[in-house]
Amino acid sequence: MIRPGAYRHGLGIFLLLFLGGCKVLVPGERENSELIRLDANYVGRSEIVDRIIAPYKTSLNEVMSDTIGYTAQEFTKERPEGSLGNLATSLVWHRANELHPGIDIVLLNHGGFRAPLPKGAITSAHIFELMPFDNQLVILDLPRSALSELANLIARKGGDPICMRAGAYLELSGNSGRFVNLQPDGDSSLIQIATSDYLVNGGDDYGIFGQAQARYETTQLIRDILIQEFAVNYPSPDRAAEMKDEGRIRVKETER
Repeated sequence: MIRPGAYRHGLGIFLLLFLGGCKVLVPGERENSELIRLDANYVGRSEIVDRIIAPYKTSLNEVMSDTIGYTAQEFTKERPEGSLGNLATSLVWHRANELHPGIDIVLLNHGGFRAPLPKGAITSAHIFELMPFDNQLVILDLPRSALSELANLIARKGGDPICMRAGAYLELSGNSGRFVNLQPDGDSSLIQIATSDYLVNGGDDYGIFGQAQARYETTQLIRDILIQEFAVNYPSPDRAAEMKDEGRIRVKETER
């Protein structure tokens, strides 16, 4: 299976993709294998490929269609703050603190959410549609001196999904921002931020994370975290997910 922008991967040991084509290797039929060139001239389907893929497709469809939890409302992304961003960062917050206690901020990017979550039963497929990328969770030790720059960056973007310690919020005023009531534990010179490897590597203009003094790789996909945490926290209709704007990001009124 190939998606735009991804490296080409084969299905198990059966498909080897190279030079725009795929070599079909079928156990017991190696002498009958053929090169199927996947280009603009390719039409029709291969019975051999269909036969190889069929059991995987069936299994994948079963997994993707399984209900993992429930929502009491539709979740959409908005700026500066929205229900979808609040839900996702809250779920990541829980996992991040299990892996690395003492997290001060969970930050994701608005553009990383590609679909809303509907009201009702939620399947794994919904989470894949929401976050189709294989971004991993990374935890950083960022100098507290960089907080002002981070707040200003988020302000210029109009807000990004964020979760912070209880009582803390991000105040925006035009292209400027500031964190309010954000008090870290322990060494007050460092802030622990859980985010995606995409942002850590400078994606979406988050080059500020290059100032991190330490980087901890969790090797866990954020999408998998959302699926697992959703199943634990919202397993039935009477425990369905419900989330509103919580004032995590507040826009300061301009003085006249």
